[in-house]
Amino acid sequence: MMRYLTWLNIALCLCFTGCNRAALVKKVVPQEDEVFARKYVDLLRQRAFDQIEQKLDPSISSSDVRNTLTTMAEMFPAQEPHSTKVVAYNLRHSLTLEYEFPDKWILVDMSIKRIGDASTITGFRVTPILDSLEHVNRFSLAGKSTVQYAVLGLAVAAPIFTFYVLAVCLKTKNQTRKWLWAIFILVGVGKLGVNWTTGSLIFTPLAVNVPCGGATTTMGFYGPWVVTVNLPLGAILFLRRRSRSLASNQVHAADPAELP
Repeated sequence: MMRYLTWLNIALCLCFTGCNRAALVKKVVPQEDEVFARKYVDLLRQRAFDQIEQKLDPSISSSDVRNTLTTMAEMFPAQEPHSTKVVAYNLRHSLTLEYEFPDKWILVDMSIKRIGDASTITGFRVTPILDSLEHVNRFSLAGKSTVQYAVLGLAVAAPIFTFYVLAVCLKTKNQTRKWLWAIFILVGVGKLGVNWTTGSLIFTPLAVNVPCGGATTTMGFYGPWVVTVNLPLGAILFLRRRSRSLASNQVHAADPAELP
């Protein structure tokens, strides 16, 4: 239940308060998880391997762990980082820290297992990257492919189309089951998405969504944007039904029944 309440809080924060990503991180990420992760990354940079090994969960501890920790520590420059921030988090106590150094960026993924007051590290990975995730995954119209522009255009047009059809439905007189149709019109089925950073397509035939287009970030707070569009099936079926009804009424008006 707490997991669902947390995600509801995230949604409300984004939709109504307009909070930025840094504020959202503070709302979502438990302070104890961030403090724990930062502490053991600092110990890694200081090559305090004994203290780290004491916190490694048996599931990832091995005879070669010291060599792995040494390799990870060598990825960090000797300088202090310019900045450090959480760029991804999930509710299983797994988070990603991004470190900015003068000439490189480093991502650190850490998974934490908590049992009572005891905490152990169940996952620890260091990955050098060329630029910050915020910059790499920024939403920009420059340098995108025709497919990306096409999906973006459809993602904008589909909701506009559904709201237009919804207005038509609400204004239609003598429409049976009007409110059921109004709800159905807003429903989109299937999902075609494009990763705005990489340009890769994502197709999910079994999907239902309201509204019929949009954009979300993946893989955390600074992940790639994915622009998606759904087939506005409800709107299409309503217009088709309405068109047939109008055609039928015109036929009856042109050829009225005669009384004997």
